[in-house]
Amino acid sequence: MRSFRISRLFPLLFALLFALLFGFILAVRKLATPDSTFLRLKRSIQPCLTRAFDAVCVHSTGEQDYLQCRAGPEEWVSRLVTGSNITEDVKRARKLVSQSDVVSIGSSLDTSNGFCGQILEGKTVCTDRKELDLFEFSSWLQLFGGPVSNPPGVLFAEHVLEHFSPTQVHHIAAAAFLTMKPGGVFRVAVPDGYKPSPSYQQYVRAGSTPSGLGNQHIVAYTNDSLFPIFRSIGFEIHEREHFDAKGKFHSQDRGYAYDEKYGKVTRSWKHDRRNIEVLPLPWKSPLGILEDDLEDGEPLYTSLWFDAVKPESCASILGELATSST
Repeated sequence: MRSFRISRLFPLLFALLFALLFGFILAVRKLATPDSTFLRLKRSIQPCLTRAFDAVCVHSTGEQDYLQCRAGPEEWVSRLVTGSNITEDVKRARKLVSQSDVVSIGSSLDTSNGFCGQILEGKTVCTDRKELDLFEFSSWLQLFGGPVSNPPGVLFAEHVLEHFSPTQVHHIAAAAFLTMKPGGVFRVAVPDGYKPSPSYQQYVRAGSTPSGLGNQHIVAYTNDSLFPIFRSIGFEIHEREHFDAKGKFHSQDRGYAYDEKYGKVTRSWKHDRRNIEVLPLPWKSPLGILEDDLEDGEPLYTSLWFDAVKPESCASILGELATSST
């Protein structure tokens, strides 16, 4: 009789052990994988956006902000979009963005008078830090999101990104990719780290040429160092003008054909007056000197510039989140 009772306990003990083991496995998997809320948001948006979203989450300011992004990304993004600290400068810029999707970032121009003419005459929204803080994803969402989302179709940055480190540029590229319209174009121009002229390299070197806010050049970018940052986020790179590692100059006429649509790069082969006019060398400015040290056929001043294009099939996170919340 006693042996019969013990034999009946075996199935119960086995079931209990199985339940404990199953619970242990689930607990380990939960610790080893990202939290389910984060994965749910990543499933709620297109796969093309996930790398950029991961980047802005990683680059969040402060550990607490990062933990909030990981713990509850939907609430985190919603809080950033509807944040209460909206300045009058941002409100004014929002109104302009609602009327034009062509935006110049880090322009250092006077942005208090509304539209400027940097890309489209009288229709370009020129922003500086008070309208768009490039390193705060909340600033991107507040400008282009808000009560009514207005994702930009064209972003323009001429000689802006060389003032920032590769990590900072990675964050800017990710924030731009997330907020831009499908098929949006981010036209970028920076000094060219592969241009052969030694005096040019001295002129644009790291530590030279302060910006309007006093930030000096940090990196002399090349096509080999800058293109991969944008590609890693998901942008397609349309090369326009640059020198390669062997000192060979590459220029695409097609890039100039879009000047009135994506922005005119003034410090380029065909637009820089130092190439158009016959200037006596050495050419001097308060920022430096350009010597007569050019190789055969080398223009006096050019930039590395390209169009970073967001795929047509990839939506803005602003529209994606609005869709997923309905």
